[in-house]
Amino acid sequence: MHSMVKEGADFLRRDVPKLLEYLKRHSDEFSYTSEYHEKMVHPILDQSFFLDNTHKMRLKEEFKIEPWTFEQHVGEAVIIPSGCPYQIRNPKCCVHVELEFVSPENVSECIQLIDEVRLLPEDHKAKVEKLEELITYLLLLMITPF
Repeated sequence: MHSMVKEGADFLRRDVPKLLEYLKRHSDEFSYTSEYHEKMVHPILDQSFFLDNTHKMRLKEEFKIEPWTFEQHVGEAVIIPSGCPYQIRNPKCCVHVELEFVSPENVSECIQLIDEVRLLPEDHKAKVEKLEELITYLLLLMITPF
């Protein structure tokens, strides 16, 4: 059973353009991003924003989108579909284990994400971490019989 937490979020894939617009429009309001605003490449893939309750409320008011918010307990897994932005708030010290995979249903979204990552500068954190993994998963899907 899930209960609500104050922060953290998981967005629907269809809400990504609106989320990007919100982050671009309000990037100067995030106190820890004053110098980041100048060198912002991709508001989501840069992983430099955390939406608190105030920003999530404004996002809902301005763009009519609202993330799923939930609390994960010991022994529970959370599956987030490909292309869905998310943020995690750890209220206690913990180990975050992430396993990325691509299901056959999400291949087109994965290809779209690869295209976005390819446009990032060569030294961008997301490009270094994600591009090789995503391409490997896609190749495995193509050669593995269902």
